[in-house]
Amino acid sequence: MQSKSHSILKSSFWSYLGVFVLMFVGLITNIVLARLLDKDNWGVFSTIIAVVSFLSAISELGLNYYITYSTSKYAVKGEKEVRKHLSAPLRYKLILLLSISVLMVIFSNQLADIFHIPNGAIYFVASALYFFFSNLFGVFLGILDGLKRFKEDSLISAGHYILRLIFSVLLVIFGFGLDGAVAGYIVAVAIGTVIQYYLLKHVISLSGRATESLSEMLSFGFYFGLVSIAGSFTLWTDSVMIGIFVGTTAVGIYRIAVSLSTAAASLLNGISKVVFPYFTSAEAEGKDSIKELNKALKYGLFISVPAMFGVIFSAEGVVKATFGPQYMDSTLPLIILSYLVLDGVIVGLISSYLAAKKETKIIGHSSLIAAVLNVGFNIILIPIFGMVGAALTSIFSRLVNLGLILKWSQQRLGKTYDFPIILPLIGSIVMSAFLFLLKSFIDPTESIIYLLIFIGSGIIVYLVTEQLIGFDVIGFGKKIMKAVVPDNLIRFLPFNLD
Repeated sequence: MQSKSHSILKSSFWSYLGVFVLMFVGLITNIVLARLLDKDNWGVFSTIIAVVSFLSAISELGLNYYITYSTSKYAVKGEKEVRKHLSAPLRYKLILLLSISVLMVIFSNQLADIFHIPNGAIYFVASALYFFFSNLFGVFLGILDGLKRFKEDSLISAGHYILRLIFSVLLVIFGFGLDGAVAGYIVAVAIGTVIQYYLLKHVISLSGRATESLSEMLSFGFYFGLVSIAGSFTLWTDSVMIGIFVGTTAVGIYRIAVSLSTAAASLLNGISKVVFPYFTSAEAEGKDSIKELNKALKYGLFISVPAMFGVIFSAEGVVKATFGPQYMDSTLPLIILSYLVLDGVIVGLISSYLAAKKETKIIGHSSLIAAVLNVGFNIILIPIFGMVGAALTSIFSRLVNLGLILKWSQQRLGKTYDFPIILPLIGSIVMSAFLFLLKSFIDPTESIIYLLIFIGSGIIVYLVTEQLIGFDVIGFGKKIMKAVVPDNLIRFLPFNLD
């Protein structure tokens, strides 16, 4: 029988593989569309996606988290139990998504006027359809995660992103422009949702009686819903406010910085959605998973700290080599937003642990306070500093959120989390010094090849430094290999995993 650590590592492999593909294909999609569309149309497209994402966070209400929680809690009792406990929350979620979609259609003209998009009502009508399918897609992903089917989750998500790239880019190339980009997104997510339903139809039902009241469901998910809304305020609301105060072209430039930083953060934060079902299962058995959490934090910091430094040193090269010199204005916001890489891992893991203990009130209240601060400072700083003001506000609000979570966790639960940051920090400083010197010989802004050499060299220096100063990099690598390589293939490896 597999140990919990072995199972988590194996699940993490599929999660990270899927997130890596999503990050890579998502960035390629943004790069190609940003280059094919002019800056104005790219700005309009980015604004549409920002509005959809903002409304998605507001519509969350924590039901997604409750659905994932219920799935993981009752999965051990069989498919009938899962189906029984999912029918009511799925029904409520579907009604909510349909209601918001209809409202988007009704107020499409007003939305176009707010963002100064001439004849833009049709885009918000189309975005209502995209809103419905993309959110339903997210709900089904949560069910897959609750069932610990991370392999299917990763494969379907990757397939959706690949189809989105193919459809949207081809439609733009064939002369449909902005209309084609929007249509490509809708068709891809609709196909992905249908595939998910086919895989999950044995646990999906809308006709069963509610096993808990709506208020009881929201009592768990409400505060997690606040977390989603707060996350939207710290990222998507920035974009919306930039669109209002500065213009849609600036939105497109800022979204490049956000997409690059959040892609890196999402890649590293894949473990958070993996450990949540395991934390939930442990709590259902009356066990505390604090040791597993601290271990996850240890390895999370080992990866996220150097990644943050890497984003800072390679930001200019990444922007120029991918999106092109016309978007170099996004470099400074990207450097500021590099903190998201570290914050996403720490807050993601702690939030998963607190949610499994049904202590979502802590992260809900902290996120709400951070969101209010974010809105207030955005209103003040964006008209003065533009995109830089939005980026600084986003980081400040996230730091406040993390500080409150740590303080209230100690007060309410008596929990102290381990943050072994010294070794990763030393390795990152050595890596940064090396990259600073390397820039004199290899300019990462010159080409993709130079950029890859620059990043790869930094990774090698960091890993060697960590091994030398006491972090068992080789042992960690062997653990991962042992978890993901089938037993019947291990004996063919040219080295010993024991």
